[in-house]
Amino acid sequence: MSVVINFVNPNTLALDKIEVYRASSKTGALSLIATLAGTALTYTDTSAPANAVSWYVVRAYIGTKYTDSDLIPKGNYASLS
Repeated sequence: MSVVINFVNPNTLALDKIEVYRASSKTGALSLIATLAGTALTYTDTSAPANAVSWYVVRAYIGTKYTDSDLIPKGNYASLS
């Protein structure tokens, strides 16, 4: 199982890179889990903890300046059927 995060670039300028961070709780420490090309529109976290909610932040860079998304809660639960 995995968690998929989709995002868009709301800027008119091209992004240089995108970083994805994950925490185990809303107030937990964020850890960098991926660095993506600036053109990326999705990320699949194949190492997300099972049967838990993880919290994600997407950080977009133009040069050395960046902006962070709001915290994104995503669950990774097995089907109950």
